[in-house]
Amino acid sequence: MSQLLGILHGREETFPPALLAELNGRQAGVHGESITLSSVEALERSPFRLLVDRISSRVPYYRSFIRQQQLLGVSSLPVPELGELDRVGLAQLALQARVQALPTVLLPHHSHPAGVTGEDLSNLAYPMPWENYLRQMGLPATLRDARLGSGPTYRVGSLSELWGAYGKSGDGLMVVQPDMSEAEHVIALVAGQQVEVLGFDPLSSRYRPAPAEVVEPVLEACRKLADQHDFSLTGLEFAWHRHKLWLSDLHLTPDLEWWSLGEEAFSRVVANCAEELIRRTAPQKKTKAKKTRNQ
Repeated sequence: MSQLLGILHGREETFPPALLAELNGRQAGVHGESITLSSVEALERSPFRLLVDRISSRVPYYRSFIRQQQLLGVSSLPVPELGELDRVGLAQLALQARVQALPTVLLPHHSHPAGVTGEDLSNLAYPMPWENYLRQMGLPATLRDARLGSGPTYRVGSLSELWGAYGKSGDGLMVVQPDMSEAEHVIALVAGQQVEVLGFDPLSSRYRPAPAEVVEPVLEACRKLADQHDFSLTGLEFAWHRHKLWLSDLHLTPDLEWWSLGEEAFSRVVANCAEELIRRTAPQKKTKAKKTRNQ
């Protein structure tokens, strides 16, 4: 009996149908299909064995569905826990895996979140050690959203510039990191033990060939990270600066369109993802134990 695998996706045109065709064409005991949701409600059981999630990080309705399925024992990729990470959490995971991550300091909200007053912040130090932050990061530094993925980045060359950018952040959480605008950026598209390494432009989110000298350090960093956590079907972004590699970001739904990756990389990524999904989903073959006769 085939195991049912569901794909939840947004406006993507090429990756979901190509992945379904690859999965179903292998006839490996796994049947994949695109999910159509008419309702999300408590159930006794789920028909799915595994979900491929390409959209729930941006659509709360779908996110609720993923969490409800998780309670029913249905796994999903990327694993839902990654959606709870911010830049500090990512740096912590890297540290525990013995992978260098960008030094990252989380700043408190500039404006109080709704329903919060100054009396609620008695545990917060005052004044904050601003000079120490910049001493740790060096100048220029960057101020960016604490949430992972693409977002506005402010390059600051002084304490006053940091204050000015921070003053525009409202009640959003921001972090201070070293400036990596001069670094070479690469992205690792992870599917289990298979990793596709590509050059990456953080400003345009476009791919390009990765420098040869970076590929092996990235693969080694991915192996270390995989020993600590499951990053399958995500994109791990690294910065290569002054012959050092730094983990800089995590993309929960990296761009996997055919026209973005190119024919060769697209084919490899689709095949790698299908292989990993089958490995996790296909029914295990039972081996009959040999009967032994007592002498």
